[in-house]
Parts: sequence; structure tokens; C-alpha cells
Amino acid sequence: MVDRPDMPINVELHRCSSTVAEVTWQAGADNNEPILDYTVEYDRTTGVWHEGAVVDADVRSAVIPLRPWTNSTFRVSARNRLGVGPASRPTSVVCSTPPTKPFRNPTGVCSNLTSASQLNIIWQVFRPVSSLV
Repeated sequence: MVDRPDMPINVELHRCSSTVAEVTWQAGADNNEPILDYTVEYDRTTGVWHEGAVVDADVRSAVIPLRPWTNSTFRVSARNRLGVGPASRPTSVVCSTPPTKPFRNPTGVCSNLTSASQLNIIWQVFRPVSSLV
């Protein structure tokens, strides 16, 4: 029978540093259709999964850039011509990154005095462009 691939197995957090996590895994069954690639996702304990990396079928590890002061778990799914198979179980180990000072000062800072006792301060969110290490 030809079907989408099974979930990858033995997904592990191989390395966790203050800036990156390395995730490793083994392939699940390809169900008679070659695996095209793997997607590694991360969750920062919010229940929302985000794409961290897509790697070729012959690769069994990925390095994911991390932000400071986060706790992340990871999961992996495989894709073949018929679609994406189920995601693996999340890593049992959580990758925790330490707090750090901001990389730069905020931009677009504005204040609004809304009453005699309330001052609202707003600024633009800085989203750094990160590359895989």
C-alpha cells in the first residue's frame, strides 16, 4: 500500500545553546513512496507550532535559531508525494534559553498620557532576520 509517511521516531534534542537548538531523528516508514523532506517545528510552550526548518530527505538533523528567554520543544514530520505525514511526539527535553539584554534599542517609541495617573508607552516590534547556523 502507498501512503503518506509515518511519523519520524526517536526525535531528540541533541544540543541546546543560548542561540540554537539541534534536533535529530530517525525516519519512520516511507509507506512505499520516497520521502521528499522533513519539517522541524518548535513550540514555545504556547501550544502553537511554528516552522523552524525544512531539510532534505537524506538529512536527519536540523539547527533551529532560538530567541532569548524561551522554553521550546520540537517535533518533526515527513512529506512525500502524497502529502505530509503525522508529526512526531514532541521532544521530551525542553530547550531553555537564558534572558539577555536587547540587541538594540526599540524604535518608534511614543507615549500617550491617557489620564493623570496613566502613561501608555508603545514601540515598534523588532523582528531580527535570523539564518540557520
